[in-house]
Amino acid sequence: MSLATVVNDDRVAPIRGAELIIRKCLGLMPGQTFLLIHDETTPEFPDLFRQAANLADAYFEHVFVAEDAQAEVESVFTPALMGGIRRAQGVLVATTGAERCSAFRINLTTDKRGAGCRVATMPGANIDILRTAIDIDYEEVFESSLRLTLPLLKGNDCRITTYGSDGGEYQLYMSLGGAQRTPIQSLGIIPADAWGNVPAGEIFIAPLENSADGEFLVNGAVGNEKLTGGREVLLTFDRGRLVRHQYVGTQREVAELVEAQSIAEERTHGDCWRVIAELGIGLNRMIPGITGIPLLDEKKYGTVHIAVGHNMGYGGRNDCRSIHCDITTIGPTVQIDGQRVIDCGHHVVGDEWIDSYRTHLDRGIPLRIVALDAGFFAIRNDHFLVRRLTGSGRETLYPIGDAETSALARRLVDSAEDDILDLDAAPGQLGLPMETVAAVAAMLTSHGVIRS
Repeated sequence: MSLATVVNDDRVAPIRGAELIIRKCLGLMPGQTFLLIHDETTPEFPDLFRQAANLADAYFEHVFVAEDAQAEVESVFTPALMGGIRRAQGVLVATTGAERCSAFRINLTTDKRGAGCRVATMPGANIDILRTAIDIDYEEVFESSLRLTLPLLKGNDCRITTYGSDGGEYQLYMSLGGAQRTPIQSLGIIPADAWGNVPAGEIFIAPLENSADGEFLVNGAVGNEKLTGGREVLLTFDRGRLVRHQYVGTQREVAELVEAQSIAEERTHGDCWRVIAELGIGLNRMIPGITGIPLLDEKKYGTVHIAVGHNMGYGGRNDCRSIHCDITTIGPTVQIDGQRVIDCGHHVVGDEWIDSYRTHLDRGIPLRIVALDAGFFAIRNDHFLVRRLTGSGRETLYPIGDAETSALARRLVDSAEDDILDLDAAPGQLGLPMETVAAVAAMLTSHGVIRS
């Protein structure tokens, strides 16, 4: 069925965005069931997604969950809601972005999503998001995320420089763990058995929770509060905890963070809301400006965001289900292990993070007959990519090395029979020196692709 036959021109773009969420982001096939979870803030969504589901040949269901009910957390998961989740192969949670309702989304994505079901969250959803931020170049977002994955994965010491309107510079230091934590690529495409948010467009990581020290100047948004009229916020961290927050100029505490503290205390979560939870980088060039909707602000190209509160869903250790507050600033500089990857908002990550089999030092392979683990790699656009799974069921892909190394890795893997690789026979089969085979095999082993 043609989209033009079912809607007027002014509704084509949002329904196109809704259809992309069903088909592309959630990957539903004809005949599968799509569930929309919505509330008072998204009254237009049931009609939009009903039409979009019809275009996608998917069954449509929806459940209304009031904001006040979301704030009650556990009591909101009624038989009707849980039944809808169990029946669906794809779920969109298009609800309020209010901080008091964060625990509903956290519990749904952590404990309540069903096996085999993809769940997309869109807190602060509105028609403009469907109209402008969904129909994007997903391949460009993917390539941008690949370039930033290696420094976030391999790096340890991170310094973020933020700039005040008065010319002041502020430094925030944190540890990324040096491969202890895996960065998450929010590409808008939700794998099976996983959850993520839409629209696409960020890469983020959970820093070590005790590591943030220094100051972070905010000129974008704190949670749902858009900083307008030149207002700025200054945050101070000590050993991973937010110890002071104030509006620059008035020195008053920041309203969104006062509310976060109040919610955490009300739910007996104490001071866990203060803990550094996230470092993220925006990749979506279709988001024109700061909106006060964290879902969009954190994904805008040229921004970097941090968060305080819960981060258990993507490799962190802070269980604080009442709070996850994103804090976005425009035009910062980010250095990882002394290398600049963001320069005043521009992505400048270089090739120094990319390995080569020619310089790989460990070339020892204890066995000559080894097994491949197909779950640890993927071939995409003719590139050999290492694959890591995260606690949320999402996958993170990154290049094993430069173009030459990638091509050799693929040739070596393709020479295996039934996932068994004979390293003694490989040089003759591939016409390669044993030294080259050993170096590539050692790299595959270090990334978990070969089990020796």
